[in-house]
Amino acid sequence: MLYGRAENRSASPVFDPVHYLASNPDVAQAVAQALITPWDHFEQFGGAEGRSPTPLFNQTFYLQQNPDVAQALANGQIASAAQHFAVYGQFETRIVNPAINLERYLSANPDVANAFITGLIAPLAHLLQFGVNEGRNLGNGIRLADFANDPPFSQALTNGNPAQALARAESVAPFLPAFERPAGWTPPASTPIPIDFTPPAGSNIKLVIPPK
Repeated sequence: MLYGRAENRSASPVFDPVHYLASNPDVAQAVAQALITPWDHFEQFGGAEGRSPTPLFNQTFYLQQNPDVAQALANGQIASAAQHFAVYGQFETRIVNPAINLERYLSANPDVANAFITGLIAPLAHLLQFGVNEGRNLGNGIRLADFANDPPFSQALTNGNPAQALARAESVAPFLPAFERPAGWTPPASTPIPIDFTPPAGSNIKLVIPPK
């Protein structure tokens, strides 16, 4: 409150100030003029305006997969899907994007589920702070350990950017044969094939074209 928010530091595991400023030039301009901080903008305005707090959040997908949230938005009970995600969804083990289903993450990692039940940490916070570095199982056929030799994934972790590493996993996931995609979701035809993906040494993982 005294220093970090003015230094563009993250106030929450689900808020990425670098992503927020890059995605919102008007906010970046206001921050450059010392009119507001990124976190204060999201808290006071951005959440209600539907601005994404992290590159992991996909508003269209979130509403499609969470019809109760879509209905609450239509009824005016919440201001935006992004606000719901930041305030409620991350603690309700919601599905966040095609590669991250928090309920499945807890099912695949009983120790994390226990920590969540006892109030020690929220599932998405664990995934960002610990799970991605530990190569955890996402519970949907994707093991983050399989990205250990992938340069974009590894570089993101080296740079201290777990959200970017998970975004890389999300971009590769639809093309991995073991991936269990969410019900009712099909990768857009324009989704680029990550031909630069590097599987673990000795692995027989090969990318496939997702079925329509």
